[in-house]
Parts: sequence; structure tokens; C-alpha cells
Amino acid sequence: MSSENDVSGHEQGDRNQGEVDATGVTRRRAMSLAGAAGLGLSIPGLVSANGGDAGAGADVQDARTIENVNDIVASGDPVGNYFSLITSGTDDGEAGNVQLLDATAQTWFMRATESGVEDEPGPVKFQSPIRGAPASDPGVQQPGSLDVRGGVSLEHPSIDGWNVVDVVEAGGDPTGEEPVGDVLAENLGPKTVFAFPSGTYRLTEGFQASSFESIAFVGKPEATIDVANSLEHAALSLRGVPSDTPDEGICIDDRDSGDPAGKIFVDSLTIDIGDVNAPALAAHAGGYMDVRNVDVVGKRTWAGAADPTTETVTLSVRDPHGVGRVEVRLPDGGEFADKASQADEFIGIRTYPDRHEGVLHLVNCVVQGFPNNGFYLKRHDSADRIDSSGEVHVQNCVARNNGLANIRLGEGDTARNCRVEIDMDCKPYTSALACYAEHGPALFDGIYVHRESGVNNLLRGSNTGSEVTFRNLTVHDEGAGHVLAVENACNMTIADSTIVNSGGDYYSGTFNSGRLTLENVYWRSEGSSNNRRGLVVAPDGSVEFLTVKDCTFDVDHTALRVNGTRARVVGNRFKSGQLTWDSPEDAPVSGRIRDNEFSADSGYNEITAGSDHVVTDNWGL
Repeated sequence: MSSENDVSGHEQGDRNQGEVDATGVTRRRAMSLAGAAGLGLSIPGLVSANGGDAGAGADVQDARTIENVNDIVASGDPVGNYFSLITSGTDDGEAGNVQLLDATAQTWFMRATESGVEDEPGPVKFQSPIRGAPASDPGVQQPGSLDVRGGVSLEHPSIDGWNVVDVVEAGGDPTGEEPVGDVLAENLGPKTVFAFPSGTYRLTEGFQASSFESIAFVGKPEATIDVANSLEHAALSLRGVPSDTPDEGICIDDRDSGDPAGKIFVDSLTIDIGDVNAPALAAHAGGYMDVRNVDVVGKRTWAGAADPTTETVTLSVRDPHGVGRVEVRLPDGGEFADKASQADEFIGIRTYPDRHEGVLHLVNCVVQGFPNNGFYLKRHDSADRIDSSGEVHVQNCVARNNGLANIRLGEGDTARNCRVEIDMDCKPYTSALACYAEHGPALFDGIYVHRESGVNNLLRGSNTGSEVTFRNLTVHDEGAGHVLAVENACNMTIADSTIVNSGGDYYSGTFNSGRLTLENVYWRSEGSSNNRRGLVVAPDGSVEFLTVKDCTFDVDHTALRVNGTRARVVGNRFKSGQLTWDSPEDAPVSGRIRDNEFSADSGYNEITAGSDHVVTDNWGL
């Protein structure tokens, strides 16, 4: 557009100061797009006459709207060498706006708003997809996938420089009739975002991505991957080598250069494994992984694949400085085949042995109904495997009715603010731990455990003599097993916790090896008979030391029994149930029992006279 009133680049500053033309209108307000009016021009004199373009055939309405226009042609010396649509400015106290309007849809494609701050342009918003032209369109010479650059944000991660592939535009079938695997394979590049418009996409064989720098699978807004056949390996296997050669490495990782590849993003997908025997996801990142809002639906069965991977979701971050965040839900579990070992049954989520060396956060996950561990996060340390130095942190997760262990941690791991629910009457297997720290140090903090039925131990410590801490624990146990059972040496602390047991008919807890500290714990045991007891320490083994401080016991029979163990029992309240001290005459042990309160229904019972201990300043004895 041009006229005698056009503003050159040298005059830009004058125009911003509010210079007016012959009509008395500021040049800053000369061109605008306002509201639903479409393309607005404040000065009719700025419209040129040029055939069917904005000119003789155009109707100019109320100095705001141009109608019946095919093209607007810029000519002359555009401002700053660019043709400009100029917003109205903020001289009237309101920011200027520009929009592109879809008259049929009665809404806008794109809007730009001034910030009102010098040198800080305002935001541009889109409510329509940004797509590359399909290669089949007339005049399109290159493949039509859009190459997005400049730090564009796709939900959470940056996809600067990635190739964005709309799976439907690339030829994928969103109805679930035709397989989509070939489309994915043909469009996989070093940095690829696979965007799945809402629909169902069928996989008849596992999709393996290797030799990638970065990869993303994103539902827009949500999509389903329907796994049609049984598979030995994961439906989506995202790693640097095929999954049948794990010992050769997990993903591209140039450690010498300090630039690990293999970034992984998965967002807003449902992986439907139906009734087929198929692992869902294997994600092994180099330096970064972000998996959000992913559901794995369908119960795993043993039909189909001859030798399937038992893990349903497998995860690792290879680089020691790398980090991953995973949010995945597995509500349907796996079939129990009653194999010779329950350790050969299906697993929910597992961190990859030997290869996880970064930090992995599992957030808002749900794992339910897997016979062989729900969250199996301990990394192996046997002689034929490489030690894994990574950490896993479980936050705000739910584990329900998983066999062997619902949450199983390894060295350096934590579980915080999680819920464990166990009802083995509805399962063909009975073995179900709540929390197991196989290797330590490990921390369980803010865990709620409710067992309606079952015979296994709920809490179990380390096999390696390392530290395990339970803090802010709440246990409601109606099962027949122990709340606590420790046979292997470990250093265990239970603090600021509540344990209520109403099942079984003997001790609700045993500790037989290592060191145990109870601090500010409320322990209540009650059963159908008055034979239900609390905690027995060193019933037939050797405990190095016992500390019981500021605890409350409310137990039908014996609240706390200490056998041949050095102990410090200080500042506790025994509402009911006895404190029993049993020290062999031929090997007396020392201890301090002081500042405790015993009610009329409780007491202190010294079985032998050979003890070298001090009982002093207690009340109610």
C-alpha cells in the first residue's frame, strides 16, 4: 500500500510520537485489525486502486473495514523493508490487537496483542494447528512435514529444530483399520515429533526407534495406540539399540563429548494392549526423558508371544547427569500363570538393570494387579551385571494388589506421599509386600498402607546392611501377615508413624538382625483373642542395638519384647501390654529403661535376673 501519507523507515520515530496527517488521525492508528471487523484501515486514502485488488472493487466501510478484497498489494518503500499491519498503539490506554478471523467458523485463527512495553513485543496466540503443506499439494516440491524452529513449545518440552510429523497428513490411518508402523518408520529422523491427531492408530508389530537424537510421541489432544498382536518386545521401544541386544548399550551416548543424545518425550497417549501379550513401552533416554499423561490399558496375558518381556513399562536414563520425569498409569495388571517362581510373572514398571545412571522421577503413576512387583525399581548387583548408580524417586503414586512387592526400591531411591492397597482375597497369589527397600540407603516418606487381606510382610528392610527409613507412615492392617519382618541385617528407622494391626493372632512385627530405631510411633495391635502382640526384637538372632523413644503402645498382650539385645527404651507410653526384657544369664546385655509411663493395664516383665541394665524413673510400675 502507498500514498503521499506513507511513512518511511526514517520517519518511524516521528510516527510513534503521534504525528497526525491531514485527517487528524495519528499515523500509529493508520492501519489496524480490530475485533470481528476483520482487516481495518483508519484512513481511506491509504487504499490504492489496482483492479481486483484493494481498490476500485473494494468497499470501504466506516473507516474500519475493507470488504470484497482479493489481494492487498504492498508497493513503494515499506517501513523497515517489511510490509506492515500496524496495531493501534497504546496512546489511548489500551493495547492494540491484530487477528486473522475465520468468518465461517466465527472465531479467529491467530491473534497478536501489544505488550505496551517498549522493545518487548506482545504474545501471538494460535487456536488452529500449524501444519506443513502435504507433499501431495499442488506446488509443494519438498516433503510436507513442518520443520519447526526457534524454540517453539510443544506442551512442555522445547522442540527447537525438530521435524514435526502430523501422522495423519503423513498417511497414517486414525480409524485403527490400517497399521501405522510404516508411516512412523518412514518419517523417523534425528529429531522427530510424531503428532497424533485424536483417533486410534494400529500397530501390528513393535515400533523400534534407534539412532535418534530426540524423539516425541504426542497426542493432540489425545490419541490411542492399539497394539493388535502379541509381541516379545515393547510396542514402543525408544532406545539406541534393538531391545534384543540390551548388553550392547541402551541409547546413543557420546560420554566423552558430554553431550548425550536420546531425548525422549511422550505425552497424552493411551497404549492399548487389549488382551494380547505385549509390553507397552521401553523408554531409555540418554540425558532427558519426559513422559506425561500416558495410560496403558488392557490386561497382559500369556497367550501369543513365545518368550515375552515380563516388564510392561521399562525405563532408564543413561547419562549420570541426566534426568527423567514419568507419569504413566497401568490399571489392568497382568495374568497370573502360577509359574514355578513368582519372579517369572508380569511386572508393572521397572528401571532397567545396569543401565539407569541418572535421576528418574515417577510422578502420579498408578500400577495395579501385577503378580511380580508393581514398581520394581531396584537395580541388580549380581556378579554378572554392571552396577547401576542411578536414583529413582516415586511421588504421589498408587500401587494396588501387586505381588511380591508393591514398591521395591534400590540404593539412593525414595518414595513419598504414595498409597499402597492390598486385598489378596481377590487375587490368585497371596504374596504382596507393601514397601521393600532391597538396597539402601532408601527412604519411604508419607506412605499410606491399607491391607484388607494377605499373609506376607508389609514392610521389609535391606538385604545389604544399609539404611532404610520409614517416616510419616500410616498402616492399617487387617491381614494375617506381619506388619514388619526383618531377617537380614539392616539399619532401619521408623519415625513419626502410626501402625494399627487387627489381623493375625501373634506378634505383628519381628526384627531379627541389624539396628532398629522407633521414634514417635503409635503401635496398636488387636485381634480376635487377647494373644495379639506387638513387636519382638531378636527372637532367635542377633540385633546390634534397639532404640525405642517417645512411642505409644496399645497392645492386647506383649507390647514390646527384647531378647538378648542392647537397648535404650526411653520416654514411651504403654497404654496396655507389657514391656518384656529377656537377657540370658550367661550373656547379659546392657540397656536403659527409663522415663516410661505404664498404665494399669500394662507393666514391665523381667524374665531373667542376669541382665546388666538400668530400670529407673518409670511411672506406673
